[in-house]
Amino acid sequence: AAGGGGARGVVLSAPQAGVASEILVREGQSVSAGTPLMRLNDPAVLWLEAAIPQADAGLLVAGTPVQASVDALPGERFEGTLDALLPQVDPASRTQRARIVLRNPQGRLAPGMFAQVRIESRGTRPLPLVPNEALIATGDDSRVIVRAADGSFVPVRVRTGRSSEGRTEVLAGLAGGEQVVVSGQFLIDSEASLTGALQRLAAPAPAADAQP
Repeated sequence: AAGGGGARGVVLSAPQAGVASEILVREGQSVSAGTPLMRLNDPAVLWLEAAIPQADAGLLVAGTPVQASVDALPGERFEGTLDALLPQVDPASRTQRARIVLRNPQGRLAPGMFAQVRIESRGTRPLPLVPNEALIATGDDSRVIVRAADGSFVPVRVRTGRSSEGRTEVLAGLAGGEQVVVSGQFLIDSEASLTGALQRLAAPAPAADAQP
């Protein structure tokens, strides 16, 4: 009888480099050609799923640049692109799911992390951003205190948009490039209102129409 040899190991090569995220077979299990053995992930490129407000989803197209940040790595930004808007809408939050391809060349990101994303929609002009503390809420309106060319300070009514990372979009009221006050604006606003009231009181009264 021929002597039996010991078990021999077989080296299997994957078609691409990656990290084994899941083993699909057990030790000693018999497998045949085509049986999946493990699942590989490429850590240099990750998929990120984001919830996009429906009002913004219509402005986005595949290939739009994306920046992402995670709380675990403060100050770092990761570049990516919008891969697809998925046909799934959450009726509770009124958001649509988007799939983003995120570059991770140094392997700093890990699956399961939560991220905040910034997407610049194509075909729209960039909007001015002001610090949240520069806004003065006045009923249904908002104002900012702008430094004029002569050095004076003027309250300007603005229409605001979305807020993120301590800054708010200004949809109307500012052109961009203005200097706004972020500290003590309530005192300046009160002084400007008082000055305007005194000027109105000091103005001569209009002459009354003569009566026949």
